[in-house]
Amino acid sequence: MKKDVIVEKTSKYISIQSYLIGRVSMTNINKSPVFLDTTTSLKKLGEAIYLELENSREISGKEFEYYWNNDDLFSSFQENLNKDVMRIYGYKNYRQICKDTLFLSVSINNNILYITPSHQDGLGTFGTARDRYGKAIEFTYPIDLSDEELGKAVMDAFEYSTSIYKKK
Repeated sequence: MKKDVIVEKTSKYISIQSYLIGRVSMTNINKSPVFLDTTTSLKKLGEAIYLELENSREISGKEFEYYWNNDDLFSSFQENLNKDVMRIYGYKNYRQICKDTLFLSVSINNNILYITPSHQDGLGTFGTARDRYGKAIEFTYPIDLSDEELGKAVMDAFEYSTSIYKKK
């Protein structure tokens, strides 16, 4: 069983988006992200992450090919999502959103929960955050963390997320 979500944290909101898992992971365009206030409780954050993990799923090769060959579906989904975020949270443009965002992923693989902080290296592009020795930063947990424990683990892991736009 594989499940994967991306968690984005800005100064104005936290969002959680489930992924479809094929040859590569891709945004689940059949489900809008969950948006939470930055002051939401750790318990509610963990609960929302677990719910979005339930919406993540592995897809067949045929379904993957369909999405892969219809990239306009993802472009349209992302464009509409960005417009909504700008309207609701007062960002002037996509660049402003990206400069205010830190990313990390939460995944389940073989009944182990992984939290992987990301490094944003461009507008909306990111990879795994690395320590000073170049080793990927990743935290592993048992799958049965409580909602509050998961929320705390995610917020703690954001301390390791980096961005070319944010200086620590």
